[in-house]
Amino acid sequence: MVGRLPNFAAYGSSEDFTVTEAIKAEATLVFAVLYGKRGHDCSLNTLRQHMLASSRSDLRMLPPTDDAFNLHLLRALYQLTL
Repeated sequence: MVGRLPNFAAYGSSEDFTVTEAIKAEATLVFAVLYGKRGHDCSLNTLRQHMLASSRSDLRMLPPTDDAFNLHLLRALYQLTL
């Protein structure tokens, strides 16, 4: 999967720790796959809406919102740089 995530895999390799939109997009794709939506290239908010509308599942099983995901991503990338 690393071949499909070049920006995410290269994060921090050149001492540049900027989180670009490309990195966020690739990380969002990984999360969409984790929630069973392979090839879903929309936002996590759209994915949440689709999952809730398609089945009245437990709210705890929905992916995080885009804002919450961005904060999780920043925390995870920060931990990688330490």
